[in-house]
Amino acid sequence: MAIYHFDYRDCETLLPDMEGTEIADLETAGFEATRILAELARGIERPEHRVLSIEVRDDHKPLLLVSLTLDIKTPA
Repeated sequence: MAIYHFDYRDCETLLPDMEGTEIADLETAGFEATRILAELARGIERPEHRVLSIEVRDDHKPLLLVSLTLDIKTPA
């Protein structure tokens, strides 16, 4: 098991994960980041144009970037 940090970004707002979470491997950490983004997206009432992302890192460097773009457009 390794400690992975999930730094959350909503447009320009960054919320770093200072504690980290113990997870089996990087693949599982990527699935967890995807699950977290889906859960956060459910709580957005007026998405208009939002880019949400989670950077998965260890104590030394970024390892994965998982992002979700929410966009509402009217057909032309």
